[in-house]
Amino acid sequence: MASDAATAASSFPFRLLTIALVLTTLTIAWLGWIIFDERRDAKMFQGESLRIEELRGVIVHLAEVLTMSARMAAATGDLKWEERYRHFEPQLDAAIKETIRLEISPSSVKTTARTDVANIKLVEMENRAFALVRAGRKKEAQTVLFSAEYETQKQIYAEGIMSFASQIRREADERERQDKRTDFLSMIGALVVLTISFAAWLSVVRGLQRWRANLEQAVSEREQAQQALRR
Repeated sequence: MASDAATAASSFPFRLLTIALVLTTLTIAWLGWIIFDERRDAKMFQGESLRIEELRGVIVHLAEVLTMSARMAAATGDLKWEERYRHFEPQLDAAIKETIRLEISPSSVKTTARTDVANIKLVEMENRAFALVRAGRKKEAQTVLFSAEYETQKQIYAEGIMSFASQIRREADERERQDKRTDFLSMIGALVVLTISFAAWLSVVRGLQRWRANLEQAVSEREQAQQALRR
């Protein structure tokens, strides 16, 4: 009997303790990742939204600068306005390309294509006007830049830029909502694992209590056996 008690006492609940430790570690790591990922996404979405707004303002401003430069060249015949146009044209192109790099989805491809077509036509008409100015034909250059076709393409271009930027913001907002839903589900999963971990720790505590009781019983029986031998 003393041998059985000693065997029971020596069977420390290593398995339960290991399971509880693993579950607790996984839960803490999971919760830490959720918090880190949520903060990272929030910072990324905030930065992207601010950059989109900034780029939209830059594009609208530079488009007006180029239009004014071309029209002033046609009105005055001064080629310095063309130099100003050539200075700002690469900046506008860079801003448009950066906006496109931020997000291209199937829903925005059509808008982007229309905007590109309008921009190409505007550039063609502006370059034609500069060529006419250099040839001393200011009236014809003014006719090109103040024509209904030029205004139509300019309006299509402006609407396309606005629509494209708004589409990017909507898609960024939708991604943010999806990430929040994912984080919420992950949090629920972490809480479930935490509950299981808590139950495992309860089992460990009970196992330790049984182990301690068995150990005390084994010690008591051993002492009784030694007293019996002495007698």
